[in-house]
Amino acid sequence: MQIKNIFRRSLMLCALLSLAGCASVNDLGMYLVESSASGYLLVHGQMLEGKVYLTPGRSGRVAFNDGEGTVTACNGTLRYTGTNSGEIDLRCNDGTAAALKFTLLSETRGFAYGSSDGMPVNLAFGLSKPAAMAYLMPAPAAAPTDAAARALETK
Repeated sequence: MQIKNIFRRSLMLCALLSLAGCASVNDLGMYLVESSASGYLLVHGQMLEGKVYLTPGRSGRVAFNDGEGTVTACNGTLRYTGTNSGEIDLRCNDGTAAALKFTLLSETRGFAYGSSDGMPVNLAFGLSKPAAMAYLMPAPAAAPTDAAARALETK
């Protein structure tokens, strides 16, 4: 009788360890097949360089650890919400938090926009630095139209 209990407990322990091992193997497998791309992040006027990691499971992560000002590191998670778009939850060492919307230009190239405390937060990845700069710089403010200028003058 006691041998049956020992056997039963051993069998349950093996099953439990096997299930825990499957999750670890799955996580390891995802990291082995993930794609990475160099990226540039503009947050609070500071440029950081780092990586964007995309996994086949329609998720990923971002890691920017090359800052030299107040913001020295930003990390976050990425998840797809569409075929070539998604969201990035970004957190930085200075307490900055931003929700970015990203768009893929190809499998490992894209850009993201968002804001934190009213300041723009922009990200470009998989692009050369000159090409990335076009996505990082905020658009210039549009000049008011004549009608808008007249409306402002009359107030």
